[in-house]
Amino acid sequence: MPTSENHFSPRLAEWIAQAPQHARPEVLEQARLSFLDTLGCMVAGATSDPVRSVVAASTEWGKGEVPVAGTSSRLALPWAALANGTAAHALDFDDNLEPALGHASAVLVPAILSVASTRRSPGAAVLDAYVVGIEVMGRLGAAFNMDHYSKGWHATLTLGAPAAAAAIARLVRLDAGQTRNALSIATSMAGGSKIQFGTGLKPVHAGLAAKAGITAALFAAAGLDAAPEALAGNWGLHGLMNGAPGGCEVLAADIGQPLMIERFGLMRKIYPSCAAMHRAIDGILDMRMAENLKPDEILGLRVAMAEIQTQNLRFPRPSSVSEARFSLEYCAASTLVDGELGLSAFTEGAIARPAILALAQRITMVTDPALHGQLQSDAQTPTTLELSLTDGRTLRHVVPYQRGHEARPLTYEEVEAKFASLVEPVLGGERASRLRALLAGLPALVDSSLLLEAAVP
Repeated sequence: MPTSENHFSPRLAEWIAQAPQHARPEVLEQARLSFLDTLGCMVAGATSDPVRSVVAASTEWGKGEVPVAGTSSRLALPWAALANGTAAHALDFDDNLEPALGHASAVLVPAILSVASTRRSPGAAVLDAYVVGIEVMGRLGAAFNMDHYSKGWHATLTLGAPAAAAAIARLVRLDAGQTRNALSIATSMAGGSKIQFGTGLKPVHAGLAAKAGITAALFAAAGLDAAPEALAGNWGLHGLMNGAPGGCEVLAADIGQPLMIERFGLMRKIYPSCAAMHRAIDGILDMRMAENLKPDEILGLRVAMAEIQTQNLRFPRPSSVSEARFSLEYCAASTLVDGELGLSAFTEGAIARPAILALAQRITMVTDPALHGQLQSDAQTPTTLELSLTDGRTLRHVVPYQRGHEARPLTYEEVEAKFASLVEPVLGGERASRLRALLAGLPALVDSSLLLEAAVP
């Protein structure tokens, strides 16, 4: 018989519906930076093959008025959210939320902006909905992980769908009962395996979560009812995906005190690849600069990291650009040769370079014995690099946190520079400046539908 713990989802829903609007300047600034960072990823990612496929298929299902960032396409609301979410995650350049071990902003920002585009929502409401979505996704992550992630679930979709439902329920002002139904409905749309890492479908998971959150919230608004507790219990999402019904107390205990966005922030990326390798890339750049290294001086590089990271980096010899983003060997070799790891490293021509392929053969990734089996939070998983040189030296470097982590956050200038590098090649300088100005004033923006309108060529 199924067991049900009937108080977690209702308590969570009450907070989503009834908490005062989040207006502290430091919270709003963190949220605003997430919109800046994610919109940049959306505009640049819209040129990718997965987004082209999603838009081509969706166009056949009916036209709409919601813009797809970075393109001239306009789609009906659910399909626009699907395309915008896919674009946000297409380059794997978007942020991570540590407790969830998922790409929170690539789900929440496209979902919120797509709905706001139809309702002309003010910027303050948009930021507030984002903060609520982060809170829910972070609490789901705290309840579900690490068992959830280690079983192979892709939390961007499994936890992103109910988090997006929470954000949209907040944005459209559902009451507590409707919000509870929205959370429940979203659990029936939550899925997605990490087996899709390195494929074109992987970024679509973010789009599917954005679409699921919107449809769940709007179904609930239209009166659709669902099980009152679909998160906890052995037939709830947690029990089904984790194999045990307990552990959901964190879903609503002291919610918002402090907020997840204050406790953890967002890990914004400086490299367009799987975050599991970012400590290694940081370390390579550190050693390369300190020693003025040349590729032909390198006999070998050994990279030791936690099992949670090595599991994701599954393509030592990538055969596609998508696989290259999950190849430590390729990305490390590219960084050693180029002195950077940017978007130019992820083209068909770049991944076929003979010098990179030869150097990649001398790079080895292993699970750190001190971390073996410790499928734990990313916060406590240092990466150790040992570089063997032709002059007989061995250099050793330990990187405890990657750039962009809460312990080493990107500066405002770095986030701004990243945005410009992503948006200007697609929109041009004038439209990029217009979009940046709108984002700078987002907390006071009267009509946030202007953001997607400004994010098209």
